[in-house]
Amino acid sequence: MSLVSNSEVGFTRYRRLTWYLLCLTVMILRIAGQKDDGDDHDNHGDHHHPPAVIRVALVLTTGSDLPYDYTVLAPAIEAAFEKSLTEYNVHFSPVLCLYQGGCDSSAAAGQTFIAVNSSVDLIIGPACTADMLASMEIQSFFQVPSITGGGELADSIKKYPYATRCAFNTYTQWLFVIRVFTQFNWTNIAIIYDNDDNTKSVNAISLMKNIRAVNMRHSDFIFSGRQVRENVQAQNYLTKASKTSRVFVLLMNGVLIRTFMIGASTLGYTNGDYVFLALDTFRDDILGVNGWEQKDRFDSIAQQAYGSLLVLTLRDTSSEQRYQDFKNHVTSVAEELFPLTIVKFNYYVASFYDAVMVFAQCFNETLEEGHSVGKDNVFEVAGKASNRTFPGATGLVYINSDGDRYDDHAMYDIDANGVFKVAAEFFGYKEELVNEYFYDPIRPFNWNSGPENLVPRNEPLCGYTGEKAICDKTGEILEIALGLCVVLTLIALVIFGISYSIIHRRSEMAQLNILGTWNDVTRAQTATVNYRVSRKITPDLGSHVSLDPRGLMDNPNLLISSGSQTTTATFRGTRVMLRVCETEQVSTGVILKEVKIARSIASDNVATLAGICTGPYRVAVMYGYCAKGSLADLLATETVLLDWLFRFSLIKDIVQGLLAVTNSPLLCHGHLTSGCIFVDDHFVAKIGDYGLPSFFRRTMPSIQDSTFCASLLWTAPERLPRPFENPTTEGDVYSLAIILSEIVMRERPFLSSGFEPEVIIAKVQKKHHNNFRPKMDANLCPPEISVMIKQCWAHNPMERPRMAQIKSIIKESEKNNSEKGTILDNLIRRMEINTQDLETIVEEKAELFKAEKEKSDQLLYQILPRVVVDALKRGEQVQPENFDSVTVYYSDIVAFTTLSSSSSPTEVVDLLNDLYTIFDNSIMKFDAYKVASGVPVRNGNQHAGEICRLSLLLLDQIKVFKIRHRPDEQLRLRLGANTGPCVSGVVGLVMPRYCLFGETITIAGKMESTSLPMRIQISESCEKMLQTCGKFETELRPDGPIIVNDKWEVTTYWLHREILP
Repeated sequence: MSLVSNSEVGFTRYRRLTWYLLCLTVMILRIAGQKDDGDDHDNHGDHHHPPAVIRVALVLTTGSDLPYDYTVLAPAIEAAFEKSLTEYNVHFSPVLCLYQGGCDSSAAAGQTFIAVNSSVDLIIGPACTADMLASMEIQSFFQVPSITGGGELADSIKKYPYATRCAFNTYTQWLFVIRVFTQFNWTNIAIIYDNDDNTKSVNAISLMKNIRAVNMRHSDFIFSGRQVRENVQAQNYLTKASKTSRVFVLLMNGVLIRTFMIGASTLGYTNGDYVFLALDTFRDDILGVNGWEQKDRFDSIAQQAYGSLLVLTLRDTSSEQRYQDFKNHVTSVAEELFPLTIVKFNYYVASFYDAVMVFAQCFNETLEEGHSVGKDNVFEVAGKASNRTFPGATGLVYINSDGDRYDDHAMYDIDANGVFKVAAEFFGYKEELVNEYFYDPIRPFNWNSGPENLVPRNEPLCGYTGEKAICDKTGEILEIALGLCVVLTLIALVIFGISYSIIHRRSEMAQLNILGTWNDVTRAQTATVNYRVSRKITPDLGSHVSLDPRGLMDNPNLLISSGSQTTTATFRGTRVMLRVCETEQVSTGVILKEVKIARSIASDNVATLAGICTGPYRVAVMYGYCAKGSLADLLATETVLLDWLFRFSLIKDIVQGLLAVTNSPLLCHGHLTSGCIFVDDHFVAKIGDYGLPSFFRRTMPSIQDSTFCASLLWTAPERLPRPFENPTTEGDVYSLAIILSEIVMRERPFLSSGFEPEVIIAKVQKKHHNNFRPKMDANLCPPEISVMIKQCWAHNPMERPRMAQIKSIIKESEKNNSEKGTILDNLIRRMEINTQDLETIVEEKAELFKAEKEKSDQLLYQILPRVVVDALKRGEQVQPENFDSVTVYYSDIVAFTTLSSSSSPTEVVDLLNDLYTIFDNSIMKFDAYKVASGVPVRNGNQHAGEICRLSLLLLDQIKVFKIRHRPDEQLRLRLGANTGPCVSGVVGLVMPRYCLFGETITIAGKMESTSLPMRIQISESCEKMLQTCGKFETELRPDGPIIVNDKWEVTTYWLHREILP
């Protein structure tokens, strides 16, 4: 335990000295003002009282990372002190009683005792709950009022009559939850809380007190958060709680909340029959970093489960204007008093700010009532803080009769998009109006119970364990009879279903119109390509296809092998991609089943199944036509340039197509090669040869020759012994890696090895520390793609990444190395970027035009009055206008001719520029245009005061004005002003001028010409008008009236100064 550091003590002493000097100065000025104002003293009332000095002790912890550490709270408290002085005439003189190292009730009690011995009038703090209670014991004994912005874990401070708490507390926090329970008739509540979390434990105990106070029932289940790490452990507690309640209050951190909610989903508790409520006071845990989305495999389950979760928080006031004003005020004070401190804002900062303002009002009211501040009336001062409502930084603050705040809270639930939104708000100040914690619904709660959104029942119809008599098994004979009826009904339904299935299958096959014969293939052609591949690896598969149907059946070159050749045909008038399989006749039922599964895959990256031709020995599978042929064809076409924008587009399409196949009932592809990936005329890659296991399982030749081995170059090593059995997703990942290496190197796999296909297959199948794989230049692709390919063709299938991981890696790589979208998308995007650039240029030109227009307008406003300029811009003609009373001012530089004749032209220009700058800056401070006030905008009788104040200001400024080239000479002015009627109007078209006409202008000029240096001469009319604008010291000119134009005698006055109150 220690006091504040030396630097803080020094600063405090400096601050106190500054305040005392300020108070002394204010008192002297007040006394002087009383002498000058005489009887007016009573008219100004409180403004002549010096500020009330209140000694306040700050009993707070320092040197910790707590959100209410003194270093965090200091800027806000200082800002509140400053506002108390300016708004309530109360000066708080602080006494720092700080203790080190965080919460320490003994240290807090000791510092409170020191504060009491220092004869303070008020104690602010502590913020830790235990520290606050220890401090309040001492405060109560010595009858010193106190206020704090923390200590929220204490239920009530009713036993401390001199204490006020401006923060929320656990008791009032749960009042509105009880209101929700009552609203939906929930009377049996299960409370599951983490005993290792002190805050949650205290909240649990407080909730139990509130529940018992309204005759509800609760059951509590305590666990250790350090020991619950798996969903199964959470399920055990939820199962126990389900035997007593359907309303669960989960008091634990956000990580454990997610574990329990996933466990609840596993148990089926998130279907709308149960409701869960959690606490996230400051919206930074469940609604922050520990929400349902944690980027793991449980995200989708957690999102669905959180539909049954309500989250209680403090109401968010950060977007309200009062809070923004508070932040701006604290920031400005911190920049002046704590220039090296990073200003932090949280609930406690705002709460302590409000706390100071509460007692500033209390002390101000006490002093206005004529009472002093001290021990004699300490109870009255503390009592003024009770039953008080005022707008604060944390919202509308209501302090009840016990000195405790009823704070505002909000209830959040999750919407269909997985976003937490406010469903209800609870305003503490309304408790004063309706005598209950008021609850305002924003929108209906989401109960996760389907379209009806039914509210969960307090108790199931059969009871929590099915024990109620209504659900007992009675009438066994009736049940047997009903059972027999059900069985017979089921048998009838099965017979009907089988019959219907046969009929429906036949009609569906006819509707699909997918089966055909070889006679339906009317044309066919084979597009051969010059692919850079060794003849040893891929023998010539032929380059001609007969147009004769028998030729299609008998031509061995059409058999699907490695897919190095793309064959097109016309099936019933539609152009298709033709794939021929050597297989036995397949039954229609099997065809229908497999075709339905294949056609159920809906993806732009999966080739559409267009038709099937059956024959005695071969079956042809036809897909929707793709103009660019297979991926192997595209890679072999040397005229096609493949930049990484193009390659990323193809890779993404292939991965997306594989994901569609993987997520379908097929689960995997099984024989993926670059020859069964087609590319359409939009350069979109589509996966073919998927599904239809009856066709493809016997596609490869039975003789293991070079052609057979070449077809296995994409097959994973674990499947090479039996390449036609048990296809797996891991095998597809390996095949994808080989295809990606083809895209990177743009050559057939293993081309550069020089080995025969038989040797390559043998080498691939052997496990070695340096596995035999296609050679790939890592410099030809992004590094993450190279690493991913090597992971995908790992020898151990379990070491290969999942398809979702591959998609994520490719997406990140594309983000870092290329643009997104398909080729056409990127071309369109580039056109859009060019369009946006043009739009940006147009906007910039428009902004420049707007800026130039504003400059022109500003120049016009400097030449003519704004109202006149606005009228001229609208094309209106400015008519002459009569003014009953204006004040006109003239001034002249004494001996300017002599001064200018002895100065160079440049020096004269500099002199006038400096002088006019002072004049312009002075005129801007008053309602005066050029040398007149009250025109063109009327300002009542204030024009005389405006002109006279301007004249006095100019005289003061000319006294300190320095002539650049003659700094030792004093420039002198001669000034005059007159009040009277005049006419204004705009004269001229090419260069319009705003002019004033009338005798008033002539007399004003005479006032200046007959004035004396450094004197202000005003007319009698001006002097009379001036008496209505304040107090000015004037003197009748002793040498008599002056003659104007040999017509009028004008009585004049000397203007000396304005008498300020």
